[in-house]
Amino acid sequence: MQTQQQRVDEEEMAVRLAERLRERTSIARARQQRLRDVPPGNLVSPFCDPKVEKQQAQLHSELTGFLLELRRENLASVQLRHQLQYSRALHARLQTLSSFSDSSFVD
Repeated sequence: MQTQQQRVDEEEMAVRLAERLRERTSIARARQQRLRDVPPGNLVSPFCDPKVEKQQAQLHSELTGFLLELRRENLASVQLRHQLQYSRALHARLQTLSSFSDSSFVD
């Protein structure tokens, strides 16, 4: 009896969710259609303000400069890291060779 009630509740819930999904889909389609019907010039023009555009261009320029400088610093850091790794590997190899040559003279 209880499992039948759960099934009925689940079925009712599924029906309600399907209705909500259909409603939301219908609303979204209507919204998209309205956006498609508006000419592109009318959609953008109210948001264009010369002061805002100038500020955005300035911020973009500053951000680009900052990012380029950061990139240069990162590249320099990577080069230094590679040089350090190479130096350590070379140092380890030289120590291995020197310990090998020292042990061969002992014999």
